[in-house]
Amino acid sequence: MTDWFYSLPLWLGSAVVLGAALAIGLAGSLGVQKLLRLKVNSEEREVAINLMQVVAAYVGIMIAFAGVQVWQDFTDSKNAVAEEAARLLRGAAAAAADPGRDGGRVFHGLAGERTRR
Repeated sequence: MTDWFYSLPLWLGSAVVLGAALAIGLAGSLGVQKLLRLKVNSEEREVAINLMQVVAAYVGIMIAFAGVQVWQDFTDSKNAVAEEAARLLRGAAAAAADPGRDGGRVFHGLAGERTRR
């Protein structure tokens, strides 16, 4: 049912999503005004615009915090991978240092597994 949307180019899909959101927002706002017979004067409109600026700033700050959290998670993951690779390398080096106990075979097995990926 949604295959037509996923087959659209990115720019067109973005335009469809933004256009639909704009149409729904405008229709909802105008529909509520007509349904409830509201008359908005210029002072109320000004207060609403100023309030939307505050809300937009708040949302921007929350998005920035989310970006910082994602970056921190990425850094933590990168450090964990580097630490795991270092442990593997130390284990392979220790296995290679003791060839009498199948260390050479373990080293080549670890090195081969690591280079295959």
